[in-house]
Amino acid sequence: MLWRLLFPSWAFFDRVVAVPALEVRTVDRVGDRTPWRPALRAPSRGVLALLYHPKGTLHLAQQGVVDRFAAECAMDEADETTTALVAALARVAVGDAEGVAWQWRVVESTPSAMAPAQVVFCSDELPVHDTPPDAR
Repeated sequence: MLWRLLFPSWAFFDRVVAVPALEVRTVDRVGDRTPWRPALRAPSRGVLALLYHPKGTLHLAQQGVVDRFAAECAMDEADETTTALVAALARVAVGDAEGVAWQWRVVESTPSAMAPAQVVFCSDELPVHDTPPDAR
């Protein structure tokens, strides 16, 4: 019995599941597309992160929204609110590039990379609005 207390069963780690990732790309005026790049990057962790890590907490919340969106897409029940939240996360990653369009997608891939990434959702090309003249 003492042996089981010292070495618990890790059976809940027995299978590898697909991990959804949010990716973005831009399209210039000529129509050239940049390669897909990750929209969410995990922040670096220091010693203080064990006690206080707000950037890590924000990243987990953002990834949770992407996870929820992927789950909703798998059930063909993508909610407008979740879709809008994921699109907003992607928009932040694109930045304020002037005069280009952008696109976002959610892909699922296994950590072992044995299977190719599967596209869960891909948006249409969306315009990036030019900066208003008074803000320049």
